Amino acid sequence: MDDSAAPNSPRRGLLSIVFSPRDPEPPRRKPPEIAYAVDETPPPLVTWVGALQQASQCAVSLVIPLAVCQAADVPRRTAVGLISLSLLVMAVAAVLQALRRGPVGSGFLAPSNATTVYMIPSVSAVAIGGLPLMFGMTLVAGLFEAGLSRGLRRLRPFFPPEIAGLVTFLVGLGAGTLGLRELLAIDTPAPAGTAHWIVAGLTLATMMGLNVWSSGRLRMSCVLIGITVGYAAALVTGLLWRTWRFGDAPVTPVGLPPLGHLGLAFDPRLLAVFLIGAVASTLKAIAVVTTAQRSNDANWVRADMRATERGVLADGLVTALSGLAGSAAVNLAPSQLGLAIATGVTSRRIALAMAAILVPLCFIPAVALVFASMPVGMIGASLLFTSAFVLTNGIEMMASRMLDARRVMTIGAAVLVAPLAQVFPGFLEGLPDWLQPLLNTPLVVGMLVALSLNLLFRIGVARRCELLVDPALVDSMALQRFMEGCGVQWGARADVVRRAGFALGELVETLARDFAVVAPMLIEARFDEFHIDVRVAYAGALMPLPARRSSFDEIADSPDGGQRLAGFMIRHYADRVRTDQHGEMTFVDLQFDH
Repeated sequence: MDDSAAPNSPRRGLLSIVFSPRDPEPPRRKPPEIAYAVDETPPPLVTWVGALQQASQCAVSLVIPLAVCQAADVPRRTAVGLISLSLLVMAVAAVLQALRRGPVGSGFLAPSNATTVYMIPSVSAVAIGGLPLMFGMTLVAGLFEAGLSRGLRRLRPFFPPEIAGLVTFLVGLGAGTLGLRELLAIDTPAPAGTAHWIVAGLTLATMMGLNVWSSGRLRMSCVLIGITVGYAAALVTGLLWRTWRFGDAPVTPVGLPPLGHLGLAFDPRLLAVFLIGAVASTLKAIAVVTTAQRSNDANWVRADMRATERGVLADGLVTALSGLAGSAAVNLAPSQLGLAIATGVTSRRIALAMAAILVPLCFIPAVALVFASMPVGMIGASLLFTSAFVLTNGIEMMASRMLDARRVMTIGAAVLVAPLAQVFPGFLEGLPDWLQPLLNTPLVVGMLVALSLNLLFRIGVARRCELLVDPALVDSMALQRFMEGCGVQWGARADVVRRAGFALGELVETLARDFAVVAPMLIEARFDEFHIDVRVAYAGALMPLPARRSSFDEIADSPDGGQRLAGFMIRHYADRVRTDQHGEMTFVDLQFDH
């Protein structure tokens, strides 16, 4: 997993044979809140504790396949097999996503777990055609997502960062809402007793207290310690025995998980809802990989699309593997990444240790009973704790773009409409049967609204802005406002727009002051989601744009020292600069990576 290993080590040699090398990654600066970044090797104790916490978080997500099994009245022995195989797929997913070689995997610690995206479609599939239909449609959705990963660069204008941030926010909100429901024992068959409140309160208080007021290994282990305290409290209060599930299921201590439920089937009636779920999973995967990049680099400015494409490809293949293996749908989980960020341990080594824990558990069916028997108060506390970090990451991603009225309306409408089925359950009853599954999941509803409005509001948005500047009336603040207005209209990142505005102001002022430009200068600015391109056309001589900064003496002794210093500053702020001359007209092209 780590290319820092000795070149002749067997592990490195095997990876070199199986996987082709990737291009070198840009240097990263570790953020202060991260104790062990993605490329670092934590001590063995930290590694295994981090892996145990991630595995425990996977266990929390098993509530999703449990809910599917209960809604579809799946036999208990089959449910045990489904849960065991889900653990195996999660182990494969963690390693596949952390790979640093070959065409698959983002190279970050970004574990997967059972997803809520396909929960409602899965229940519908099981009701129509049993578990084989759920597996077959999950396979199709995973392959569709894998196919989308190959065209992410072309689709980027339709999946801008603010929508990826919105998806992250909705995922965190959904997980937090589910956690709060479990924590407060809302809609439970019987009123929550004292034992429930003791277990839930101790679990949540332990996690929050250690994360806020401790440091080092205690903070890194806050979730694992909280779950341990919760299980101990459930055992002492007797709650654990009351939540023990599948007590009459024939389970052997060690052995293969039950495989009698395997099979594949397809139904075109469910194709639309599963493909929409695949698009939602793609957006979620983009958001998770982008967040993983941000959390490991204090100097992060933009997403590495190559790593993102590999991460989405791995996510789609894992979902397809879920269908083939006979497990619940598994894909990238913001809550798992939120756990890594909360504890400050984002090393990819955790993925290997996590897989080493989950794979053996798959062949101990009794473990599935322990996971399935976790009291709802503990599940709620864990979800509520990790969802807070997912929510804030989504907000930060949305705020990284300059938001105009169109984007504010897109995000606001999506957030308001997303919980439609939960706030107004009677609204869905009068709709066609094929439409109800689409509107029953807040993430899918919010994503559909956001994507639709994003497409609609792109109509009339000028991707090119022009400004004619009189050299006798140059105003650097007016030039900055021009670039800011373009940036807001485009939804560009504020820091890139500020750099472009500064470089443009310096260029125009220098041309007007030192090059005797008298005719109006034409400024053209373009944006394509990847770059901001600024062209200045004027009648005059070429301006020097040196790559090397002149010394103080060179500036003071040379008559054009000030011009060369200004040219160096312009080249420094722009990512690429090109000058050209045609007849009397001179062109300066500045490009800023976005």
